[in-house]
Formats: sequence, structure tokens, C-alpha cells
Amino acid sequence: MSYVAIIDDSVVVRKIVEASMGRIGIRCLGFQDGYEALQKLGAEKGPLPDLLFLDINLPRLDGFELLRLFKSNPRFARIVIIVLSSRDSVLDRVKFRLAGAQAYLVKPFRIQDLQAVVTTHLSAPHQEETPPNLTWPTDAYTSARLPDRNVTSGPQAPSNAYRRPALMPEKVFQ
Repeated sequence: MSYVAIIDDSVVVRKIVEASMGRIGIRCLGFQDGYEALQKLGAEKGPLPDLLFLDINLPRLDGFELLRLFKSNPRFARIVIIVLSSRDSVLDRVKFRLAGAQAYLVKPFRIQDLQAVVTTHLSAPHQEETPPNLTWPTDAYTSARLPDRNVTSGPQAPSNAYRRPALMPEKVFQ
């Protein structure tokens, strides 16, 4: 039987997540901060949660650092991590997705969205995470606009690297 864990300093959010997981037949374990979660999950020799809800604003150890700790440890690396946050900025979403979070839900969230994310990620087979492609882009539009530099991998930039695209007006920023 799979179970999920939630790390959130708000008792109300933990209770809502626990109750909504109970409705779909999934056991839920709650932690009030990252240190408590690391102590309990790290000490147990039993099964780890299949999915973890993680708040960003946590006391003592913030959500981003906790996410990096989980993803850097081979024992915890396969846990699906869903970020629950009151922050709704694109920067936060990108930062957490690049760090290894599989989804990002904004508080206040709908119970249906929470349950849908859980059923989607728990029903999908676990795949090994591959690091993002960090080589130079290879499509014609992007590579034609790259500056001409000595690069060790990827396509070499053409000599017209700083020329504006034909559809771009010349005085947009003046």
C-alpha cells in the first residue's frame, strides 16, 4: 500500500491534505518541518512515501533546501515531490521544477486538484529522472541567434549571430 507525506508548518493544511488523501484511500503522514521529516524518514528502515507534499516557507529549513537534500540522496531520489506554496511566481515554479519537483500547486488549492495530482503521479510508472539537456540548442531559429563563440559542444554559431530576425521591428526598445 502506498502512502504520501506532507511537510507543512500549517496544521490546517496538513489536516486538509490528510483528509483528502483518506477519501481516495491513501494513507498520509504529516510533518511540521523539514528536520522532523528528515529524522523520521531517514531513521526508518521501512518503506518511504511514494509522494511528498512540500511547503516552501518552512521554519528552520526551507522547502528548496529540503528538496535539494531529498533529490541528492539516492534513498530519497525516487520520491515524487509536489510543492505546495502560497507563492505564485514563475521564478519559483521554474526554480523548483529544475530542482526536481514534479508539480507545483498554489495555496489555496482545490481538493480535486490535489487528488488529481496524486492519482496521476502514483498511477504513472516511476521513471528514472534524467538531468535536463544542458547542451546548446540545436533548432535552426535558436542556433542562428547565438553569439559567435568558441563552444565545446553543440552547433557553432553563424557569423550573423547578432542580426535581428526579419519580423522584429528595428525601434521596439527606443
